[in-house]
Amino acid sequence: MRNLLIVSLSTLSLVGSCSKALERVSNKSKSTAQRISSSDQVAIRTPTNPDGGLITGKAANISTEEDLRRIATNSVLPIVFGESVAGINRNTTRQDAKAILSNPQFTTDSGIDIYGEGLQVTWGAGINPLPASIRIVEGYKGALTLPLPAPYQSVNLMQDLTPLFASDPSYATFTRAAGAAFAGKDAAYDCLAASTCLIDNRGAEVIIDFPNGSLILFNNAIYLIDFQTNTGFTPVSAEPMLLDKSIAGLAVGSSKADVIKVLGEPYRYKLGEEFLFDARTIRIEFDAEDKAVSIGAVKGHKGKLTIGTKDFSIGSSFKEFSTADDVDGLQLMQTLNQVMTGKDATFDCTKAEVNKCQSGHNAAEKWIKILVGATILEFSDDAERSLLSVTVFKSAE
Repeated sequence: MRNLLIVSLSTLSLVGSCSKALERVSNKSKSTAQRISSSDQVAIRTPTNPDGGLITGKAANISTEEDLRRIATNSVLPIVFGESVAGINRNTTRQDAKAILSNPQFTTDSGIDIYGEGLQVTWGAGINPLPASIRIVEGYKGALTLPLPAPYQSVNLMQDLTPLFASDPSYATFTRAAGAAFAGKDAAYDCLAASTCLIDNRGAEVIIDFPNGSLILFNNAIYLIDFQTNTGFTPVSAEPMLLDKSIAGLAVGSSKADVIKVLGEPYRYKLGEEFLFDARTIRIEFDAEDKAVSIGAVKGHKGKLTIGTKDFSIGSSFKEFSTADDVDGLQLMQTLNQVMTGKDATFDCTKAEVNKCQSGHNAAEKWIKILVGATILEFSDDAERSLLSVTVFKSAE
């Protein structure tokens, strides 16, 4: 079905000179839509008892003609972001929805009804639950009103917004305008500054969260709208990043349950195989036993990294460890290692027996990655050599 799950991610490929460890902690290339949330990873099948839980005498299955009429009528109704779509809202019970929407085309065992209007509704718990999430997907024809320049005041799913983003490549102007409108504020309101919205730019895919829902864009078109309560726009962990040891006070091998105790529940949209925590500033991959095999800190993380006698943060410049002709970051790698180990300038970490270092360089995607021991440091491929991420991982022994 065209409206069954959405969106895709681009992948970062590593140069062949890097080790498997560098490759393993790189971004994975699986679709967000295929894993819209980890709890939704279920096979879609015809329910064994489609009428299970119905109140006797209420909302019998409708005729084919009525089904088609409802799809035609409901699927063109305007979208009120975070509130209503296709004639239902966050306060519409599952029973009431049967009198408004078409018959579900599919129902999953985890309580998701998929409708011909272009909706996927995840229902909460109980006999007659409210929606936990309402997702608007390809096939829905109603428009979303936004305070944008002409001709984009009324936007449809799959509409190409590339001209709009030509002057807004970070999506920040779009996000601020939408955030003010969704919050009922005037145009001066800045949800990014107020930490009530967040942009998660994954390349071709961009997820923009607001308190009452998310917009998911793919190739500059809104591909999915999700009505669901969002929290955690501000990172809280300020524990130091310890090379080869821990991030946010969590070591490789920590159980998922222990991670949740420290950082709270993960963000519902995974990034490849990684779960995102603490306002998406910490990325953790778990093995089949729910033990952390890699823990990474990215932009926004508050923890400090001590190298030598200085403290650095994600975003700090490391240009003092490099020179302009250090194209591949090899000097950066050697100098950093010498400072971290207390060795002199003649020490070559690529020949070390312990904590041997390696590097990877991707000029097209503008990053340099340095592997030292069981830690990967990622830097921008420019004069600043800004620290982009720190990842500790389970090394092969």
